[in-house]
Amino acid sequence: MSSDNLDIYSWATSLIDTHKNPSKHLEVIANKSVIPTNSETESALIDKHLTNVLDVCSRLRVERRCARAAGCWRPVERLVEVTKVCGLINNYGFANKSGKYLYPEEAMFLLETVSESK
Repeated sequence: MSSDNLDIYSWATSLIDTHKNPSKHLEVIANKSVIPTNSETESALIDKHLTNVLDVCSRLRVERRCARAAGCWRPVERLVEVTKVCGLINNYGFANKSGKYLYPEEAMFLLETVSESK
């Protein structure tokens, strides 16, 4: 097996493992203390939650390709033409006779965020 095939194999294996073991849900802190006490228990609780958030954020996300919207950057118009509409993308951009378009800021926002409301 060549190194490229080995890399693809290990990548595919990690994706399957991630899909079989979905990411943890974040625990919600019940009450927010407005005034910090700087106690050991408070520091330990903050460290625990911070570690949990970092662990969840570092996990690889696996999603279905059919659940993704697609678009094409049009440099002359400085717009993203939506080629495949899916999910919440209808709430962004504008549509005219030639199609649906996103402003660059909206496209970057959608690229950088992961929607949990499916």
